[in-house]
Amino acid sequence: MTQPIITEEMTVFDVLQLIPNASEIFRLYGVSPSAQCGPLLRSIRLKDAPVRCSLQDLDELIEELNAVLQDGIASV
Repeated sequence: MTQPIITEEMTVFDVLQLIPNASEIFRLYGVSPSAQCGPLLRSIRLKDAPVRCSLQDLDELIEELNAVLQDGIASV
């Protein structure tokens, strides 16, 4: 079975669906997805989020999201 990995090609919505507490993690990087990405949540890819949603440090965010995802999978 292949484990999902967060990439910059995924949409913000995909990440929010995949990781239950992703909104809190996004906030650590300076963005509230629902407020700052708004109605485009389903179409904004992570790689576009720094400009479109005022996201800070995309690479670190993706790294942290993947760590949370792996921890969640490991605890199941």
